[in-house]
Amino acid sequence: MATIALDRPRAVAERAPFLEGLFLATVFSVTFAKLQWEVAGTLSLSDVVTGLFLLAFLVYRVERFDGRLERAAVIALAFFVAFLLVYLIGWFNLETAQSLAQWAKGMVKFLLHFLFLVAGISLIARRGVQFYWLTLGAFVLAAAVSVAFDGVCAAVVLFFAYLMPALIVAVTGPKSYAVVSVIMPQSAGAAKSEPTAQVSNW
Repeated sequence: MATIALDRPRAVAERAPFLEGLFLATVFSVTFAKLQWEVAGTLSLSDVVTGLFLLAFLVYRVERFDGRLERAAVIALAFFVAFLLVYLIGWFNLETAQSLAQWAKGMVKFLLHFLFLVAGISLIARRGVQFYWLTLGAFVLAAAVSVAFDGVCAAVVLFFAYLMPALIVAVTGPKSYAVVSVIMPQSAGAAKSEPTAQVSNW
């Protein structure tokens, strides 16, 4: 298994707070897969931040005429080229417009994620061990926030779907004018249907 050489940052290496901040923001956003929009396909928050990071990384390197890549980044780039060739071969097996559209969407995702891997490895290798641990901390924190957010959403849904109707009955009594109840799907075939609100007169 290839390892990333995490040497101490060279004295000549310039700090790039904006670039490093975008990188950490990208690492933080990858766990929020549900934050997405339907704009010319499925566009997630992590895709947007990844694209911004790659653009900033390219501008940073071009401004300094710096095309050097660390050994681990070169290995990742070689795998990228190999997988890209395999992916391009699949283009010749496309027969419908729908399959071509799906192939194009997958290609965009593939380019974003693998180029981020190459650029991220290069950035971490230059910044050293401290930045590596900072990156790992950002990812762990993002995972914890994502789990907590899902837990809060599940609790809110549980409250409004099951506990709130029972609370209304307990407070207003069984002879109240109206009781709001939530009708959940009764069969597997109706699993995708939305809950509907029903008002029952007593």
